[in-house]
Amino acid sequence: KEMRKLITFFDEKGSWALANRDNKEPYTQGVGLARETLYELAIGHHQKAQKDDHKPSYQSAVAYYREFLEKFPKDDRAYSNSFYLSEILFYLEDWPAASQQYKFTVELKPNGEFAEDSAWARILCAKELMVRDKIIVDDEASAKAKIKEREKSVAEGSFLIGATEKDTVQIKRTELAKSEQEFVDAADY
Repeated sequence: KEMRKLITFFDEKGSWALANRDNKEPYTQGVGLARETLYELAIGHHQKAQKDDHKPSYQSAVAYYREFLEKFPKDDRAYSNSFYLSEILFYLEDWPAASQQYKFTVELKPNGEFAEDSAWARILCAKELMVRDKIIVDDEASAKAKIKEREKSVAEGSFLIGATEKDTVQIKRTELAKSEQEFVDAADY
């Protein structure tokens, strides 16, 4: 609670910062203290969440990471914090938010330490969105049922192997679902 007050007091858009903007040393120290406090809160809640598998701590870490990235986007730690935020969102199965945060991480540093992992995780998020939207099936029992259904169609002759163009029916082109488009975009990185 006291740390939150400190962050608010020294916020670079707050009344203290505006009043002291021309007084470089105190201004830099005050804003720096707010930045370090916010960073420590994000990391602290993240570590507690990992240690205790405590969902509310993960949610607090998400809020602090987001605030850090919003207030200090040019900080040297913005890239790693963006990745850590992505990882938490993935763990919490917030697929749309995780996907967008992974995308942001890659855009921050396309050749950075976390770029490849972020690009791959974004694809996994997009896949989970398609599962959620029932566009694809992602469980073994359903997959086996689909294979059996196809085998039955082949055995009954309703699935034509070596069919010619006159044997087929034209399928109308449709727009991709949002989750399908997310998958295509993620895979195109």
